[in-house]
Parts: sequence; C-alpha cells; structure tokens
Amino acid sequence: IVQNTSVDGFTDFSFTVKRADFVRAKDILDDSLRENGFDECTVVGDDAIAHARVFAAYYTFRAARYEEGIDLARKALAYQYLEKDDQARAHHVIGLCFWRLSDRRNDASALQKAIDALNEALRIDPELTSVKELLKELRLIQKRNPA
Repeated sequence: IVQNTSVDGFTDFSFTVKRADFVRAKDILDDSLRENGFDECTVVGDDAIAHARVFAAYYTFRAARYEEGIDLARKALAYQYLEKDDQARAHHVIGLCFWRLSDRRNDASALQKAIDALNEALRIDPELTSVKELLKELRLIQKRNPA
C-alpha cells in the first residue's frame, strides 16, 4: 500500500510491510530498482532509523543529556533486527550514560546499571577494548564505594 508521494524532482514514497518481511521486501525492491536503472535510489526502513538512534544516543551522551541518551539507545534496541555491532554500541552508550548519572548523583544503583549495560555490550562484542577498560574502572569504584 503506497501511503504518500512527493514531487520535488525526486519520487519519495512509503509503504508498510510486516517487520518480519522487511529485509526480504527491501532486497526485492533494491534488486528491482537496480534492474530498472535506478542506481541512485536508496531504501530506508526501521533498520536505518534504529542505527541513527544509536548514534544520536552517543551524541546526547556527549552533550551530557544522559537520560535522553538512555532512552534513544533503548528505542534502538527495541528494533528486533538491529545489527549486532549497533546492539553492542547501544548497550555501551547506556553504560556510559548510567556511569555519568551514578557519578553525578552518587547513585550505586545507576553504577550497577552501567556495569550491567557494559557487560551486555561485551557479551555481544567481546573485542570492545574501551568497554573492557571502563568496566574495570567502574568495578573498582564499586568496590571502593559499596552500597
């Protein structure tokens, strides 16, 4: 079902498919566009939106808007087809945000949430060196300041 179109020199349109069918529908549409000479076209769906949310979450962390960063990362993680590296990044950002919140509020529960999120990032991608280093630091802080 085509839901909208626009006329500005480009043709933009959207339609709805079940999430479970998105990747297959995107592949079919991409192939069809290429076969018909539309090499400059792109198909964007929830995967691109979720990916963008991960990066937006990181930039909100950098801007010290920690609650917003956590919210954006969690929204990205709600997308069931989020790539593994983006899942790890989202958990990393959640860990960073909770770490700063724990520091700001002297909150042991936020520190534990940071550690949990970082552990999840490492479970997904064990090669994240910066996450490993931060996790060690946070565990030391936790030992020095038990709840």
